Amino acid sequence: EIGKPYGRLPNATRDGYSFNGWRTQPNGGSVVNVNTSAAANVTKLYAWCVPVSYAIDYCETKGAANPNPTSYDIEDEIAFSPLPNVTGYTFVRWGPSMIARGSTGYRTVTAIWKAATYSIVYKPGRLGQGDEVRASKTHGEPLTLKGALYTREGYRQIGWTTHEEGQKEYKLRGTCDVNADLTLYPAWEPLPTYTITYDPGYYGSGEPVVERFYVGDSATLRGALFTREGGAQTGWTKVEGEFKEYDFGAFSWRAPFQAQGG
Repeated sequence: EIGKPYGRLPNATRDGYSFNGWRTQPNGGSVVNVNTSAAANVTKLYAWCVPVSYAIDYCETKGAANPNPTSYDIEDEIAFSPLPNVTGYTFVRWGPSMIARGSTGYRTVTAIWKAATYSIVYKPGRLGQGDEVRASKTHGEPLTLKGALYTREGYRQIGWTTHEEGQKEYKLRGTCDVNADLTLYPAWEPLPTYTITYDPGYYGSGEPVVERFYVGDSATLRGALFTREGGAQTGWTKVEGEFKEYDFGAFSWRAPFQAQGG
C-alpha cells in the first residue's frame, strides 16, 4: 500500500551469488527494507545480488612464486599463468589449466613438473677390469647404486668413490641422494693372503720356496723340490722328520701352511 512500510520481504536466490537485499532499480536505485515506505512511482523491486568468492588452492608449487589469483567468482574466466622453473624441475602445466566463466565452488589446482635427470657413469678406473656402465637418476629421488661390477688382481671391490683409486664414499647397493651428474669408480680393499713355505728341513738340500695365495683360492702342492743323500723325496709333511702327510699335487687347505720335504 502506497505510503506504508513494505514489511517482511522474501529472500531471492541465484546460483553463484549472494542476496544482499532489494532495490528500486535493476542496477542501482534506492535500497528497500522492511521499514521503507512504498512509493507511488515504484511498481517493481529488484533483487540485489553480488558474486560469491570461491577459494583456489594451489598444490605442488615447490615454493615457486605464483602469479595466479587465490579466489574467483562466477563471472571470472581464469587461464592460469605458468610458474617459474625451480631447481631440478621444469614447469609443464597446471591441472586443470583454467576455470571457465560460470563455474562455482572451491577449486584445487595442481602444478605439474618435469624432474631433471642426471647421468650416472660407473667406470673401472685405471686398475680395474670391466666395462663402463651408464645409468640415470631423477632429481629428488634416491638412487640405489649397483653392486660390485669390477675386478682387480689381489683386491676386491668394497664400494664406490668419486675419485679414481679414492676411499669408499658409497656402499655397494647403497643409496645416493646427490642431484648432479656423477662418475663413480670402484673402491678397493686388498685381499688377505696366505703362504705355503716349502722347506728342505735339516737333512734336505735346496733353497726354501715360498708361494703366496689369496684367501679363497686353493693351491696344488708342488712336486719334489729337494734332495737328500741316500734317499728320494716322496711327498710333504708339516712336521720335520715325520712320515708323509701329502702327496705331490695334493690340494692344500686355505690357511697358513708350511711343508717339509719327506
